[in-house]
Amino acid sequence: MLWKVFICSNLRSLGHSWHAIFWILFGTNNVDCINDIQRFMGYFPLVTEIDARRVGFLYKIKSCNNSIINFEVFGKCNLQILLTKYNITGLCSPLCFRLLGCN
Repeated sequence: MLWKVFICSNLRSLGHSWHAIFWILFGTNNVDCINDIQRFMGYFPLVTEIDARRVGFLYKIKSCNNSIINFEVFGKCNLQILLTKYNITGLCSPLCFRLLGCN
């Protein structure tokens, strides 16, 4: 459980830095405005970007034919958690996840 707290605190810190870049570029500190600017420019909020990359990694593991890295054991549960987090039913490709995850 301690590792989850560590990861969450790191994500908050990185998310703040991610927003600070847009604060400086556009001269606003309104979070809703920053989120709109990010979406308009094709960027995701940091957590969504990390989740999209995790989905891509899990799909690569799924297509891998390695006996050491087994998708059924390692990745299936993680992929379902990510899809449920963004209310995506069924399996979707990483590109589809990026399109559905930004809404």
